[in-house]
Amino acid sequence: MNRFIATLLLVLLPAGFFPASGSAADRTDAAQVLIRGTVRFVSSSNTYGIMDSDGKRYHPARKLTREFQHDGLAVVVDARLRPDLFGPRMYGPAIEIRKIAKADAYVAEDEREAIRLLLARMNAFNARDLAQLKKLDVVARALSDEQFAGWASGYGNYTLHYVELDGPGTVRLPFDSLEGVCLYSRERVNSMALSGNVEYTVSRFTLSKLDGEWKFVAIAPFEPEDGTDMDQVVKNYLDLARQRYGTIDLAQWKG
Repeated sequence: MNRFIATLLLVLLPAGFFPASGSAADRTDAAQVLIRGTVRFVSSSNTYGIMDSDGKRYHPARKLTREFQHDGLAVVVDARLRPDLFGPRMYGPAIEIRKIAKADAYVAEDEREAIRLLLARMNAFNARDLAQLKKLDVVARALSDEQFAGWASGYGNYTLHYVELDGPGTVRLPFDSLEGVCLYSRERVNSMALSGNVEYTVSRFTLSKLDGEWKFVAIAPFEPEDGTDMDQVVKNYLDLARQRYGTIDLAQWKG
């Protein structure tokens, strides 16, 4: 009977893996994670692993499909850590992949949440609704009606174009903080301005969950670290928006 159980385990487990000492069913530390990184070919084991943007390595518990067997391919991976599996030639901790997609064709759950909240912020400006803005933005709570009117005076048609999250290459889910950059524009609507006078702005933002609700806790101008001209930064983000969303107006995105 014991020999039968041992044989069955070898059949069911991925090649090169063994259950950790204790119980193979023990997954108390099997956290769900979102990994942004690249596929890496591991010559020592003739297989493919995942390296996140911070250099941390992971070993898929199941072989990647042919579509993703390309060294250097940028991917987003929704996975569960499998500390109950180990092997002598593992690339890193074992992961059970729930979903994998090419990075340039996939908008992850945390990005969708940031887009939703940034669109709500754009809507508050378009509606000149300071009360709604204060519900979303901790910093805006200090604004008076007069200050808000002066800040938004002469502008309308606030439009969100692009969102890109940064932070650690591996994020444990559920997430409670989001950081990134966004590109939006606003248009001068007073009679003194030329028609179509659009101003683009790139901002850094931080979102945190406070009392169970998402709030903007910081928003600041974005400054390219490599000194790239801001007009070129805007052009690059608009090109990425077309590629990623199929539109440069995220309010019209069908994703």
